[in-house]
This record gives sequence, C-alpha cells and structure tokens, in this order.
Amino acid sequence: MNYYLGIDAGGSKTYAMVTDESGRIVGKGSAGSGNHQTGKEAAETNLSLAAETALRQAGIGKRQLAYSFFGLAGADRKPDFDILHPIIRKLGFDRYTIVCDTLISLRAGTSRPYGVSVICGTGTNSAGISPSGEMYQCGGFDYMYGDFGGGGSLCIEVFRSVIRAWDGREKQTELTPLLLQLLDYESVEHMYHDYLDHQHTVPLQAAQLLFTAAAKGDPVSLDILNRQGKSWANR
Repeated sequence: MNYYLGIDAGGSKTYAMVTDESGRIVGKGSAGSGNHQTGKEAAETNLSLAAETALRQAGIGKRQLAYSFFGLAGADRKPDFDILHPIIRKLGFDRYTIVCDTLISLRAGTSRPYGVSVICGTGTNSAGISPSGEMYQCGGFDYMYGDFGGGGSLCIEVFRSVIRAWDGREKQTELTPLLLQLLDYESVEHMYHDYLDHQHTVPLQAAQLLFTAAAKGDPVSLDILNRQGKSWANR
C-alpha cells in the first residue's frame, strides 16, 4: 500500500493529511504558522508537528510514504526555496515537492491545468497558470511591496480606525466597542497607552470585526472591505 502526505502551511496555521493510494484519508495533523518568512524555527517546528501528528494517526512512518507534497506560504522566490529545501530534508523527507500555497489552492479549485488562484489568509498572494503552462505570481509579501487585504493588515486597519475615531481624525465607528470587548479594555485611551507602552501586537481575530460592523452598515468597515475588494480585483 502506498501512502501520501500533503501539507498546507500558512502564516497562522499548518494542516497535514495522509492518504492511501485510493485517496482515503488515514491521518490528519495541525500546528501553528508554517511560513518561514515570519519565523524560520517556528515554521520548522510546526511543519514537523503537523506531519508527525498525521503520520502517527495513520500508523505509519516517513519511510512508508511514496511521496510528500508541501504547499507553503512563503515559497515565493529562489532564496525561499534555498531555505525550505534544507528544512524539509532535515525533517526526514527525501521524496517531495515544494510549491507556493497558491498552486495547491488552484489544484483544489479546478480539474483544469490552468487558471488563477487568490490567497487571502494572514497574508495575501495570487498566481495564475496559462493554458500554455506559463506561470505568473503576483504578491506574497507585505504592504510595502504592494499587498493589502490579508488578516495581518486588516487587523491593523481595525485598530488604527478605532484610534483615529477616538482622536478625531476619522468618523466614529462600530468597530470601537467591538475591539474594546475583544481586547478587554474599558476605554480607547487605556488601550492606546497600553499598546504603546508594551508594544502589543493586534491579534488576527480583530480582522473578523470588520464583517460584524459592516453588517450593521458601519461606513468605516465598509470602506476598508471595499478597498480590499478593489485591491484583489486589480491583481
């Protein structure tokens, strides 16, 4: 019996799955971020944890795998692959392929060998393959390099919109009470100073508040989501 391992690793979580040769799922595993661009050691640890959990559940070892396929956020350029191949080999895999996670989503979304894939997770990325087999990737880095709209940037948009509404630079927003409740602060002023004093990071869950506020007709949230949609359409 042949077994196959597939891993989908993003900026906040990693999923692993083992199937037999008929496609039947026999093992699953999960862990945190598998993107080396946001932490090489953490990515290596989480890739190993997700894979080992799936293999253990399947009741097999790495040597019993016929092949492994890694769809990794951060697998964008040659310097990335120069980092990733040693990581995967160090983990004990010798028959494998590494691609950007945009390509595994494309494969999951269509049975055709061509198309366009757009990723909107912690970060953003997109790629397309033409009918002639030519591939082009657009994005995959951060705001400074043209990206916008992933959870990592939307949560900051929520935070700064609440701050700007508090200090008078922007209109009032439904995001304010939602964010204060999420972060457990009594006032924006308290939140503002605590974040400055302790250099806290806005949690990704704050991005979800945009949809709650937008459903109430909040103009600030609707504007952010509208900008996000236009950014994706322009890719």
